[in-house]
Amino acid sequence: MNQRFKALGAIFIFAGIILFGFQNCSEILGESQVQTLQSTCSQNPVNQSKMLISPSTLHDPNLKSSLSLLIHPRCLLTQEEELHFFDQALELTEAQKELSSVALPLWEESPIDSELLEKELAKSECFLGLTSDPLLTSSQISKSTPLTDDPEVINQRHLNFTEYQKSSNETQKEKVVIAIIDTGVDYEHTDLKARMWQNARGEHGFNFVDNNNDPMDDDGHGTHIAGLIAAEENNGFGVAGLTGDFVEIMAIKSLPSRQAGRTSDIYNGIEYAINNGADIISLSIYAEGLNPLLESAIIKAIQHNIIVVLAIGNQSKKLSSNDPVAPAYIGAALNGAVTVASVDTVSGELSFFSNYGDKFAEVAAPGAENGGLRDQGLLSTLPGENWGRLRGTSQAAPIVSAMAATWISFLRSNNISYTPEMLEKLLLAKGTRSFEALSEKITQGRVINFKVMSENLEKNKVLSFFKSQKQEGLCSTTPLN
Repeated sequence: MNQRFKALGAIFIFAGIILFGFQNCSEILGESQVQTLQSTCSQNPVNQSKMLISPSTLHDPNLKSSLSLLIHPRCLLTQEEELHFFDQALELTEAQKELSSVALPLWEESPIDSELLEKELAKSECFLGLTSDPLLTSSQISKSTPLTDDPEVINQRHLNFTEYQKSSNETQKEKVVIAIIDTGVDYEHTDLKARMWQNARGEHGFNFVDNNNDPMDDDGHGTHIAGLIAAEENNGFGVAGLTGDFVEIMAIKSLPSRQAGRTSDIYNGIEYAINNGADIISLSIYAEGLNPLLESAIIKAIQHNIIVVLAIGNQSKKLSSNDPVAPAYIGAALNGAVTVASVDTVSGELSFFSNYGDKFAEVAAPGAENGGLRDQGLLSTLPGENWGRLRGTSQAAPIVSAMAATWISFLRSNNISYTPEMLEKLLLAKGTRSFEALSEKITQGRVINFKVMSENLEKNKVLSFFKSQKQEGLCSTTPLN
């Protein structure tokens, strides 16, 4: 369903005495009012009104889609009485109570009166807004049977294609946390267990699908992505990732096994990553149309100094502002979010399945081998001590996340401050090769290259580059078409 939205944030100011000594919720909310591309980057042509379901949609007798209510947990917990939205009780898990905002799904299967909806939203300042809650799928083409033979690194053609330089990781000292918001990660896998992030309670992340603290992967997609980034090298087992022991993987399960997942679970996963100190968010997901809930989360992540890496999708189509797909249109409109297309490791051409667009595809990385036919994906880890090949822009995006992690560790090791915007500029300018043949499908024909990055891992070079760049801020000034 193609729905239109507009920005909404319902915040009241208490007048008088604060009951029971609780802090005024208006003060608690502060800057946490929902932000979208419409309110933040209004010059961008992909923006439309968002965040309030239009009356025409609400009166649709065939309405079956999910809605999601954005709330402020701390504000909600200060209420004397239990809050409801219409007849739905607003219950929070322990993990959700720790987040600064939470998206709670509201399943509506009948027409909603817009006036009643406005009154319900105005009932509490803890209600930040109402959005659609579209289903998202992974940006992966197909499953494959795990390989049973002990593989060699030579079978990972993407390492050679990107001219991966192991030496570029040997000088990295400062830890970098990459949040993989996906189907979870097999944190017990021999190639991954030494690379897993842990919080003070020994948890490797969170499962927003089942609302528990076990983000074990029951699908394979998230584990495959984790292995491309961080599979342990030289441990006598399996495959090799593109980073060293300076990287920690935060596992956030927001997608169910072999099914489409809710945007609200992705939103809450991004909130978890923000609250738990992630440096990079890797998102290999896809949905048609605008997605203000996802916009809001990605904007907030960038504002918290997190670079967000986004798969562009696998529909073999040229993207435009008139036919947006999420999260690609979001990344193209924001500095600090990178959209990634897929190229083939043998031909170097755009993968036949990859979406493209010289404004929307900001960079490419390998997501398939030898034409990308079935069983010609990239080789990486799969659950249960397995490894195998999967293909898609889902596989291209984590390669960019791996490079971003190397840059962050280098910058921190040299006491160089950065913003997500400047990190994106550095990665695209000093970690890629340009190919004219790709320039009509990918911005400047840029393809990830670790040898180029290694040649630029020098403090003076980076400082000189940063000095030469004009900072634009959160919103990209490049018109999308």
